[in-house]
Amino acid sequence: KLEGIKQGDTATVQIGQYLGSKLLDRVPTVVGVRQLSGQPATTTFDGGTVKLTPAGTSFGTMTFQVLATDITDTTRLDRQVNGTVTLVVYGIPDAPANVRPDPALQSHAATLAWNIPDNHGAPIDQYRLTGGGQTKICQASPCTITGVPNGSPITFTVEAHNKAGWSKPSAPSAPFTPNEVPHAVTGLTASNPVDHGLTLTWAAAVVDGTPVQQYRVSWTGGGSMTVPGGTTSAA
Repeated sequence: KLEGIKQGDTATVQIGQYLGSKLLDRVPTVVGVRQLSGQPATTTFDGGTVKLTPAGTSFGTMTFQVLATDITDTTRLDRQVNGTVTLVVYGIPDAPANVRPDPALQSHAATLAWNIPDNHGAPIDQYRLTGGGQTKICQASPCTITGVPNGSPITFTVEAHNKAGWSKPSAPSAPFTPNEVPHAVTGLTASNPVDHGLTLTWAAAVVDGTPVQQYRVSWTGGGSMTVPGGTTSAA
């Protein structure tokens, strides 16, 4: 049994190590090889050497039947024996699935979670989260990525890594918009007082995210009114 074989790599087996014989001049020779179980692999043999190569996408346990003899005459059926070789193959993980943003408001950041994929025989040691022009190496789900722009929808993908390499990227997440509440209004002035009224003006609020949708004007006594975000005055 050979363990720790990476998908796409070749495992070499010298049959003489396993072939018992009472002949002093034995010549371990492979007569034939066939795969009994597991995902696709290719087999070759020459003399006493067998080479087993899992496909680049294969992983898991694979078994092979090896027919061998201890003499050079491969037609002597009475000198032939069967043996089994088992490979335990690891491969790159599946792509993470169901990448989903936390809906909580965050400024220049997003927190993503995902379903842990099949590791294909080797532990996942890190994830790579990408979106909004940024990349973050994460140790587990969920993970927060920072430095992304505010105010526009962003989708994110995640890849999983083990000792075989990086998985394919996940499907994109649902869009998430990092955002920040507007800064406090400044430059508020009152003018043109009239009976039960006056005119208020102010500087447009500074935003680091989506535009101001509306302003709310309130005054002592519990009264209030709203005006559209593109307006900087109220009467």
